[in-house]
Amino acid sequence: MYYYIFNIGVLLLFLLVTGVILYYCNKYKMTEKQKTEKQKLEHEYILSKIRRFQEEAILNRESQYTGITNLPFIDMSPKT
Repeated sequence: MYYYIFNIGVLLLFLLVTGVILYYCNKYKMTEKQKTEKQKLEHEYILSKIRRFQEEAILNRESQYTGITNLPFIDMSPKT
């Protein structure tokens, strides 16, 4: 008899915890407007990073110095 009561109690506790977790997840789920807003912000962030890296690449190409040590480049190509 004790085992049946214990098993039913564990089952009820499991169902209660599972129900609370599912309720919490459903209640605080993002709306479609919030999802699109978040996606737009992430998109703008990624584009700003890409622009920044492109600008840095242009500056590095225009510069005659290496990015790490600020030493000038040496042209090692054979001249004919």
